[in-house]
Amino acid sequence: LGIIGNTGHSFGKHLHFSLLKIDERKSINPFLILPKVKDSKKPKISNFYIKVGKKYYVINNNTKIRLTRHYPLLVSIIDSIKKNERLGIFKLKAIFNRKTVMDVMFSDIDFSKNGLTIDNNKYNDLLDVKGYYKVKDMTYKQGLNRLKIIAKDFYGNISTKEVSFNVKLEIAQD
Repeated sequence: LGIIGNTGHSFGKHLHFSLLKIDERKSINPFLILPKVKDSKKPKISNFYIKVGKKYYVINNNTKIRLTRHYPLLVSIIDSIKKNERLGIFKLKAIFNRKTVMDVMFSDIDFSKNGLTIDNNKYNDLLDVKGYYKVKDMTYKQGLNRLKIIAKDFYGNISTKEVSFNVKLEIAQD
């Protein structure tokens, strides 16, 4: 299949395995085609962040934050089957202030004139440089804001995590 190595921004030795539909310029997620591996571990949703410039601010329940823009909200989600593998999730849904703002299925990656896309979303609109999942179309309101994340892995395990935080908006009007 290939050579196992530890290159780039990896956390250990690994093998990149791809199934390609060359004529469609598409990479298919192998978990959809290969036999299912028994997996009883739910994805782990750990932290929420807002990135301002190069700095990441952790958002916990009851965090108070001052914002000058409607920044994307980032979520750390890790899925593994046995130990500490870093598998991607299959489906991600974000509900912000009772409105679905994201509902993405990670079944394939297309390469088109718009670059890499997943479920008609630009790759960089879904994932941060640190590997956090990005919820981009956020419109915060003054005061209490609530975010609910629902993550599903390829075996069907589902995790849910909610966070409520207070926002002070200081956005200049044009």
